[in-house]
Amino acid sequence: MITQDGKYAYTANAHSGSISSYRLSHDGTLSLLNSLAGVTGNNSSPLDMALSNNSQYLYQLASGTHAIDAFQVGSDGSLVSIGGVDGLAASAAGLAAR
Repeated sequence: MITQDGKYAYTANAHSGSISSYRLSHDGTLSLLNSLAGVTGNNSSPLDMALSNNSQYLYQLASGTHAIDAFQVGSDGSLVSIGGVDGLAASAAGLAAR
């Protein structure tokens, strides 16, 4: 996922139950900001992510725990957990946000 302003990118790490953050330079070079920018927990198996239209919030589908984890995106690209929802169907396979 890349923020609307093109400054930051995020990847889901299904094996470690985490989200990594990167800074994008003007020439497209990626620099790791934080390998554990967001932690979704043991056995969460994060698979899909979506950013809100204004890139202020990042949502993560944790297929292993049948939950959606929510993070606020800081102006420096950091992520702060703001909760989420659980009880999703085991078959949930994708995520979209507005």
